[in-house]
This record gives sequence, C-alpha cells and structure tokens, in this order.
Amino acid sequence: MTVDKLRTSSPRLKIFDSVRAASDPHVQENLLNMAWQDGSCRAFVHALEVIAKARSRDCASNDDVQSTEELLSVLSNKKDLKLTDLLRILAVMNVQVTFKLSSLSN
Repeated sequence: MTVDKLRTSSPRLKIFDSVRAASDPHVQENLLNMAWQDGSCRAFVHALEVIAKARSRDCASNDDVQSTEELLSVLSNKKDLKLTDLLRILAVMNVQVTFKLSSLSN
C-alpha cells in the first residue's frame, strides 16, 4: 500500500483541545485532583492555567476577563508557587479545597 493510499483511507486524527474540555466543571475538578495527587507543582500550575484559559473563553464580563488575564500572567511567570500565591489564585478561581487524612501506618 502506498503512502498516498494510507493518507486517503485512514480516518483523520482529532486533536484534543484541553482548554475546551476544561470548560466542563467536572473536568476542572478531575484535572485539579489528578494534578494534586501527582504531587508536582508544575502539574498543578498547568491544571490551573488550562482552567483559567477555559474560563476566560466563557467569560461574559470584562472584569472576569481582566482578573483571568492577571491570573494567567501570575501563573505563567511561576515555576513554583508560594503558598500565599496558591491561596490567592484558588480564591480568585472560586476553587474550594477539601483535605482528607490518609491512614497512618507504623
């Protein structure tokens, strides 16, 4: 089979748009939980960036767009977040965090 034949007969690959997917609040929750469980600050910052971009797409007011742009600016300039930065960002994004203690084994 020639390369041209493969190109015309194979289905087109759909490109996954993470920002579009993150428009769904359930996807946002899962993305944040997975990044938190990963334990990587970069993964968590990336999840916050994707969610902020998704929310900025859906924003109706200029105030929301401006605060989202400021948030994206803070996130893009950070490789590691300070706790105060994280708490401020979570507050701006209306993200509620729930902690659960894992069982301790001796």
